Amino acid sequence: MSAIAAYVRALSDRLPGPAATRADLLAEARDSLDDAAAAFARAGMRAAQAELAAVARFGDVDRVAADYRREIAAAQGRRTAALLMVSMPALLLAWDAVVVWSARRSTAAPTAVQGLLAQAIDAASLTCAGGAAVALLVLSLGARRDWPTAAVTRLLAAGGIATIATIGVCAVWMNAFDDMPVGGAAPIVLCVISVVVALVQLRSLARSVGASGSRCGAARAARSPVP
Repeated sequence: MSAIAAYVRALSDRLPGPAATRADLLAEARDSLDDAAAAFARAGMRAAQAELAAVARFGDVDRVAADYRREIAAAQGRRTAALLMVSMPALLLAWDAVVVWSARRSTAAPTAVQGLLAQAIDAASLTCAGGAAVALLVLSLGARRDWPTAAVTRLLAAGGIATIATIGVCAVWMNAFDDMPVGGAAPIVLCVISVVVALVQLRSLARSVGASGSRCGAARAARSPVP
């Protein structure tokens, strides 16, 4: 295995997160190494020596991997933050519209428990959307800086998972233990849409947890040779 190939492989073993993001960063690193090796070769070095010189110039693999991990965490965190920032208020508005529309067709009034649960869902959704907006701003500004993007992404993931769990519990309670004055096909359709959106959110949150973690990368790196 060439020095560049071994370096890229060692770098790959140290990077967590989505495969597509990792592939882009590894391709960027490989292109830079190939360009540097070609420049050293034109200067008179042999191919093997040129690759070793390119690797040495590129930097220690652990340091480079740490920089890339920050970028991966920030990129995945931005995607998750944007998703939560848009989807949480959108679902909230959709459910409010359905409840208002259904209430006009029903003579029953919401119970006190239903009102409290609805307020809890509203508060959780808006808090999550606001937190996601702040996280998106921090991750956008700190992607290329020495900011704790991994910690911000982990905090975003924890908050998002807690919010979805809270909304889920409240929604089940409202529908299973109370006689909601909501009828017709619209709530059923919106319920299906909400479940699909929640699954998409959880998938993105799980990716954020993976992208912001380093244990898996560290374990693989321990078995990976460093050029």
